[in-house]
Amino acid sequence: MIWFVLWKHHIGNLLCFRRREEFAASRRQRQEQDREQAQQARRAKAEERRRKEQERQEAIKKYKQKKADKFKVLSKKTKRGQPVMAGRMELLLQKIQSDLS
Repeated sequence: MIWFVLWKHHIGNLLCFRRREEFAASRRQRQEQDREQAQQARRAKAEERRRKEQERQEAIKKYKQKKADKFKVLSKKTKRGQPVMAGRMELLLQKIQSDLS
């Protein structure tokens, strides 16, 4: 005759008995599921962080390019060192048009 060690397990008003091996197996299975869920959450967080960083880098690159273009237009000078007004007027026109729309 084989004797099994039984563990009490309460489910609501019911009292269930499980073999020790079954209880350990189900606990192990739950732990593996929890671990897998935690890993998925970490991967999702890392992917979100990576995506936000990439968007941020693209926005910075776009800003720097726009700033460099504006500087290029504003820094043009005539032979005598006076600023070229055509570029400044063009920038003002663009600014007014963007404000109206």
